[in-house]
Amino acid sequence: MNVNADTVAGEIAMALKAKHFVFTTDVDGVMDSSRRLIPRILKNQASGLIRSSVIDGGMLPKIEACIRSLNQVSTAHIINGTKPHTLADLLSGKIMGTRVG
Repeated sequence: MNVNADTVAGEIAMALKAKHFVFTTDVDGVMDSSRRLIPRILKNQASGLIRSSVIDGGMLPKIEACIRSLNQVSTAHIINGTKPHTLADLLSGKIMGTRVG
């Protein structure tokens, strides 16, 4: 059986009813077709970007997990974890990465 870790992380966040669900990755967040950061993405926007292959590869399970997690989790984000203090900055209220939902 092959299980995607991003999918599992989303399921764990929901089971815990976590306040925040955050993916740290090696990019700033979800990028549009011009490689510009999308600061906030809604479910219907994500679906369109998936259909047009703007969201694909490793970002696809992250977006799907974020969208699904919003059934139980207050906020979902995708941020760049390679930069210092990004998680602390996000949790202290700094706007960064892509907020999903």
